[in-house]
Amino acid sequence: MVRPSFFFWSDTADIAAQPKAPQGGEKPVLAGKRRGALVMLLLGACLLTGGCWDRREIQDRHFVLAVAIDKAEASSKEGMNSISEKEAARHESFAQPHGSKKYRLSLQILRMAGGSGEEKGKTYVLSNTGESMFEMVRDMLGQTSKSLWFEHIQAIVISEAVARENNLGQILDFFIRDAEMRWRIKVYITPGEARQIIEFSPQNKEAGGLFLGNMIRLHPRSLHLAGARTDMGYVTQSL
Repeated sequence: MVRPSFFFWSDTADIAAQPKAPQGGEKPVLAGKRRGALVMLLLGACLLTGGCWDRREIQDRHFVLAVAIDKAEASSKEGMNSISEKEAARHESFAQPHGSKKYRLSLQILRMAGGSGEEKGKTYVLSNTGESMFEMVRDMLGQTSKSLWFEHIQAIVISEAVARENNLGQILDFFIRDAEMRWRIKVYITPGEARQIIEFSPQNKEAGGLFLGNMIRLHPRSLHLAGARTDMGYVTQSL
């Protein structure tokens, strides 16, 4: 007796419905282990690459907001009238290994936290005398317990006496080459002493360096203010 054809098709469907074995002989358990190992590897990479592994607290930094450059012998000739100048001269103890002291470099530093009692102001000034800007800045670390950061510097004030006797490109060479400096730093030249400019405290209680950097925006409204093209980038292009 011949077997009906529909039984043949039923057997074929049952065979097709059965699960197929993984190709290449790979077992499902082994594939799951590989996926788990990959997930663990990715999680380990996230732990190693994430987070602030090189963080530095903001309280451990001294942010320089403004720089003043005067002649080294300017104070001795004109006399130190203010208490701040006399106090600064006591700390200007850079032992220069060669050459003569040509400049007096002053840095306006942001005061991160005010003292108790009487208000001390938002900034204070450190100064040093020497010939090389780089050497004077590094020697200033002996006057403070924290590192100096120039990333937020707003203005560089140069006395007219320094600008007349020295090449402006040589004076700004350190600031142009340093990686922390920005091309938008404002460059001012004053007929008097540059240190007195960065010691000025605005009546609106704004930090002096920020005041010097923002004042330039009002030049279109008042010609008595410094011009708009005083950025260090424009100055270096015209040298």
